[in-house]
This record gives sequence, C-alpha cells and structure tokens, in this order.
Amino acid sequence: MDINVIITRFLSGETNRQETQVLQEWLSQSLSNRKYFKEIDRVYHATEIIGNPDNINPEEVWEAIKNKLSEKTGISKEQALRVKSIRKIQIYRKLVVAATFLLIIGLSFTGAYLYFLNKTKTLTAYNEIRVPTGSKSSITLSDGSKLWLNSLTNLKYPEKFGPTLREVYLEGEAYFEIAKDKDKPFYVRTSDLDIKVLGTTFNVKSYADEGTIETTLESGSLYISKKAEGKKTNQVILKPNQRLTFIKSEGRILVDDIKDKLKGTKENKKTTDKTGQRLEKLYLSKNIDTKLYTSWKDNRLVFVDESFESLAVKMERWYNVKIIIKGDKLKQFRFTGTFENETIEQALKALQITTRFEFTFDQNIITIQYY
Repeated sequence: MDINVIITRFLSGETNRQETQVLQEWLSQSLSNRKYFKEIDRVYHATEIIGNPDNINPEEVWEAIKNKLSEKTGISKEQALRVKSIRKIQIYRKLVVAATFLLIIGLSFTGAYLYFLNKTKTLTAYNEIRVPTGSKSSITLSDGSKLWLNSLTNLKYPEKFGPTLREVYLEGEAYFEIAKDKDKPFYVRTSDLDIKVLGTTFNVKSYADEGTIETTLESGSLYISKKAEGKKTNQVILKPNQRLTFIKSEGRILVDDIKDKLKGTKENKKTTDKTGQRLEKLYLSKNIDTKLYTSWKDNRLVFVDESFESLAVKMERWYNVKIIIKGDKLKQFRFTGTFENETIEQALKALQITTRFEFTFDQNIITIQYY
C-alpha cells in the first residue's frame, strides 16, 4: 500500500498492526520522511475547521484555511491569495479543503488525501475487547453476527459496519457465527491471513506467541489468502470439516501433525531456507472432527491423543495458571479426555491416572515432573 494512504489511515485511526509497523519503519529512515509526515498531519488538523462537510461554504473554508496556514506553516495570507488566483474555488465542495491545501504546499499525495476526505464523512469508530487469561467472552455485532472469544484474545471491531464490507481484527482465538449478507462480505484480519466469508460458522486461532494460525470450518465456505511482499497471493478455499494451518516464520509449534512435517518427511522435505529461517507454509487437513477445535466455546476442553506439552498450553489459558513441565519425555506423553467443570487440581489428578507424574503449586505456577 502507498505510504501516503497508510499515513492518512493512521491519522484517521484505521491502520492495522502491519500498516502501523510499515509507517514506523518509514519514519525512522530519514528526517525528511518525518517532516513530510508532519505536513500531512497539518492537513489532517486543518480539516477540523469544518463542522459538517455537507454544509460548508467554500469562501468561508478558504478564509479559515488561510488563517490555519498562517499559524502553522508561516505562509502569509497574501501568498495564499496568489495561490487562490491560480485555481478557482469552484470545486466539488467536499474536496475544497484538499484542493486548496495541495496547491499551497505542493504535496503529491492527492489520491491518499482524497481517500481521507471521503472517510471524514463515514469515519469508523472501533471498539476493542481484551479477554484475560482464564476467561471467555461473547459478543453480537451490529449485523447480527455472533462471536465467542477465548482466553487471552483481543478483538477490534466497528460499532457499525460500512456500506461495502464487514471486517474485524483478531489476535487470539474466536468462534464465529456470521450473519449472511451476499452483498457485504465479512473479513477476519489476523497477523498473516485474511479470511473472507459471506455466511458460515468457523473457528480461528491466531495467538501472537504461537507459530501457527489455525482455521477450522464447520459450515459454509471460507476464502483464505496470504500475501507475502513481492510474491503472489496464496489463496485457499476451505470447505466444511476442513482445517487450514498456516506455519509462520517464527513462534513455537504445538500442532502435532504439523510438527511431524517440519521434521522433513517425504511429503515435505524442505522446511527452512538457506539461512535456517523457517519457511511459511499452508497445510490443509480434511475430514476432521471440528468439535476438537470448537468445543471450548461450550466450556468444554476436549483433547484426543494430544501431547502433554500442547495440552499444558491450553490448560494455562483455561485455568489462568503457568505450567512448567520438567523433562522432554514427559512433554511427549499423550492424553485423551474432556475437562468441563473440573478445577485445575482435579484435572491434573485425572491425568495422573494414566501417567506417573507429580505436581506442586507455588501460587499460580504449577511444576510437573516425572517420577
């Protein structure tokens, strides 16, 4: 995306994490970039003089802008009048601010700024939900879509969706029940994937500290895309009872079937580049039991043939504890079961029935070791 568009999105509070990072890196590159940003920032604040873009008087706006420029840029009113004579203020009135100001300071971001002006009328207000460890939450969006949020999840969503699309930003895990609207697709934005849907039920797990993003589809269809800089977009259409796992370039891998592939099986020998960096990949699993990945929303922690290491991470979020497993051998022990109303102590004692280990508590830190 053009840096000017990113700047105007930033000033209007609409950038996502990736766009904000791009802007920060661009600002750190040079002093001229930072000065350029300040000039655009002045444009943004200059538009604050307009109370209602639908009821403005071009001449009144011009007078206000001259005063604004005189205060912030040192351009005299006489200079502004000379610029005014170059181009008449017979412009579509919603664009008058951009047109006059661009003539004065000579900026070349017309498209980006007009994008901002178009947004001033429909500026989206966003809400954010942060679910603490050991908790869950649910929400119904303005279009009737229902979302269930798992522990340690952040969700950013608009108070009201725009006229052309619906989108939310997710970090963590959520189950979605999307209201159908064929004319307004719904997007789930994660750190690496965009998920497009018209109406369906599905689960997305995208925690920042984990090396995978998992999408599990129960009904409907999903259109998932991953765009790497300088490369073609990877696109996958997900069908019911399928799960797509995206391997990120970094982060811990806990998914057992994916860990086997990363070891370099015949199916996938090349897993790293020449520098040893993990390669980003998409893995599709078919005919899965979706309840293994969605039962958490019904307050049931279901696990089938799952390693202790992977189960411990889920239990940490479930019970708001920190679990330390001593010994790699114990981490690989596998369990099958369901937790629902059990306390953390009851759950561990249930696991002890099939595996020899002992555990100790130190406030909310649990240490587990084999004996």
